[in-house]
Amino acid sequence: IAGSRADGLRVAENHTSQVVIRWGDAVLPGARPLDTSGLATGALLAPGSAAAQQRQFGYNCDAIAFHPLDRDGRSGLLCVNNEYTNDELMFPGRIGLGREGADRLARWSRGNPEAAQVAIAAHGVSLLELRLDSGEWRPQAGSPHARRITGSSPAGITGPARGHDLLRTRA
Repeated sequence: IAGSRADGLRVAENHTSQVVIRWGDAVLPGARPLDTSGLATGALLAPGSAAAQQRQFGYNCDAIAFHPLDRDGRSGLLCVNNEYTNDELMFPGRIGLGREGADRLARWSRGNPEAAQVAIAAHGVSLLELRLDSGEWRPQAGSPHARRITGSSPAGITGPARGHDLLRTRA
């Protein structure tokens, strides 16, 4: 593919592209998808937004791995690292990256307590089962493999490191 400054997706000849899942799409059973039309008016600042995000596809994909579940590779697990959030795009009035200054950021954060929890929930790993159906990859709703691992997901330490003083927290 020749270089370009165009704002758009370019695909090599004889290849195709497909959107499989987007930020806020449901990953776990019973999750409601994110309505992005309300972002500019502060939909993610409403109570319950963080709990919803914990069940939805995370933000800003980075590492992506596909692990086949069958011999022909027509079904498998898609594991996606949700690397970071862009608060200035998620929350109205939030400049992002601390550019507004510590005092203004602290006031904004105190006035919008749900925001930090939403951001924590948007980070982590999204795991879903995909199946190739009529030439398109489709997430499998209700898959027992579906997971969201977030900044508030519990994690256990096993093996010889378990209980070591360097790994102890107040919890």
